[in-house]
Amino acid sequence: MERARLYEETERLSIMDPLTGVSNRRLLEKMLQNAIDRSTRYNRKFAVLFIDFDNFKPFNDRYGHAEGDKVLISHAQVVKEHLRKSDTIGRYGGDEFIVILYNATRKYAKKVANRILNSIANSRYSEVTVSIGVSVYPEDGENIEDLIRSADAACYKAKKFGGQRVDFA
Repeated sequence: MERARLYEETERLSIMDPLTGVSNRRLLEKMLQNAIDRSTRYNRKFAVLFIDFDNFKPFNDRYGHAEGDKVLISHAQVVKEHLRKSDTIGRYGGDEFIVILYNATRKYAKKVANRILNSIANSRYSEVTVSIGVSVYPEDGENIEDLIRSADAACYKAKKFGGQRVDFA
């Protein structure tokens, strides 16, 4: 029984981010490929949200990494609260997260992204806001790399214009 439990725990840890409890990058990329395959098969769109924290480094420098970890956990939970059960959130790296909104248009992605922005701006850790870049399959990319690159570029544009905003590829 103990070996079975350890195997399950090892399996879970290989696909989940241990700090935030959301998907890790490995699972996220697998889910993106599945989304592409499904969307191609059924001729449906999906959106990718690239979320990057604003003011995270100064927050970490001021309050320490333990408080920074609390921000990561809290903000990941806020994002999850605005997603459907079928959608996916994953930690891409550091303070960057990716959300996959299945069967979603640009309009729907904007609505979700703005709800996330507003909730985080009114959260306990409101001094660490987020910038969100959005790409939509297939017009902004037909593979994982292009979709992430497009959403990341849109996120960078949001940060360039002051952060705490949503921009599109």
